[in-house]
Amino acid sequence: RCEPIAFGRTVRTMLRTSPDYPRNVQDFVKGFEQTSRAGGEPFRKLLECCQLQNRNTGDLKPVQESLMKMLLCVEFMQLELITVLFECVERLARDGGESGLSLTGLVLSQIKYIDHTVHGSFVFNKYFEVLERCQSGALVREAIVSLQDVIDVSKQDEAFGKILELLPRAAELFTSTNLTVFCQMCLSGATLRATRQKVVGFVEAGCPVEVYPALVKFLLKFNGAEVDTLHENIYEIRQVVQRLVRHEDAGEKQLEEIFQSIYQALTVSGVLYDAWVKFCRMLTDEESHTAVDLLVLLMMLTVNELKSGVIQKILANKLKKQHLTVDHMEQLTKRYGAVLKTHMDCVLDFVESCLKERQTEVCEFGVMSMSYLFSANSMNNKLVLNKLVGFMCEMALINEAARNDHLIAVCMNSLSNIHEKYPNDIRNCAHILLKMMDVSTDLSLEQYRSAVSIICDAIQVPEQPISDNESWDSINIIIKKQLLSNHKEI
Repeated sequence: RCEPIAFGRTVRTMLRTSPDYPRNVQDFVKGFEQTSRAGGEPFRKLLECCQLQNRNTGDLKPVQESLMKMLLCVEFMQLELITVLFECVERLARDGGESGLSLTGLVLSQIKYIDHTVHGSFVFNKYFEVLERCQSGALVREAIVSLQDVIDVSKQDEAFGKILELLPRAAELFTSTNLTVFCQMCLSGATLRATRQKVVGFVEAGCPVEVYPALVKFLLKFNGAEVDTLHENIYEIRQVVQRLVRHEDAGEKQLEEIFQSIYQALTVSGVLYDAWVKFCRMLTDEESHTAVDLLVLLMMLTVNELKSGVIQKILANKLKKQHLTVDHMEQLTKRYGAVLKTHMDCVLDFVESCLKERQTEVCEFGVMSMSYLFSANSMNNKLVLNKLVGFMCEMALINEAARNDHLIAVCMNSLSNIHEKYPNDIRNCAHILLKMMDVSTDLSLEQYRSAVSIICDAIQVPEQPISDNESWDSINIIIKKQLLSNHKEI
């Protein structure tokens, strides 16, 4: 068996029971040092995951750890072997080259399982000595990737401070790779706050769009002991997202990644979820709300089903007070279309629920939102049109004293706007519009004429008669119903 612990125990016993102990340990380390200086394939084999060969069958069985990591299990050799490894990294940093770049991370990763209580300070100092002397930016980045394997959790906040000194330029510090490492580090609240300010400054200075998702992921990071300041994180995330959508090179991919990270963070952390809800409640007017707030609240409906009722009430309340308006939904469909497609089911469910509310403002939001959601995802066009026409028909069937003619007019305008913006799309499902003729006798003459106008505009009349008379039959039905209409009210 070639398990790391068993192997380490065997090597420890062999060295200690030798008559040459402790001189044999120095000889062993010296041999390893010579191998590291020689480099090449033999040295790489010491660092890569090894294989165990069965003596009888010759079968090879992979072992998860490298031979070097197993040797580091021998505590009385740890310090000497760590020293040799750092000397190797220093040579690689001095010599540079592609081979050095590929080996740096591999060498540093060997230190992962050492006794940090005994050797942690030594490793910390050696690590940053090497980085400070390093002339290659690529090698520094490679070394930072291995930071978690090298630096103990208790010293990661201090290590981050030294990285800030090594990489004073934001463009060098905030790369996607570095940010991935920083997200996994154990940092204090003060360090996180100071770094978030640097992130916002980097964004305002015009950072590349490719790094936005990693920046937002870092902004989502918070210290459990300082939950009260989470509103700062949320405010900064909104700033960054709004900056991205205004960026001339903004892409759908970056927005999708950002909101996927936000959704995952809200799902994993109840603390963040509650803090975001509290933040949204603190927004008190239309100007302070953004399309991002509307989108996040809509996403929250599916993040936690137990709290979806609370979110529904918050949304309805904001719509009644007109803190969230149809303008926010318009921005949402124009700027966040790719993200909206991912959450289209819950968005449609919410908008449909608005149609069932008694308050006119909420219903009007639902109606007008439907017109913006049409063609946001072509797969839902028929569904959206069905809901909009169905709602208008329901309103028309209400007795005249209780009927809201304003909402019917809003529905008509929304249908006209849909046809104006997407004539081909609405033509493909124009038969749905014919449902309005089922309530023609319940419409006023003005409403009836609007309905007929919308239907006629939507139906494509061929230049010459065709064998399939479906379109002509539809038009004939409309004309006959118009002739039969006995409404005289204009």
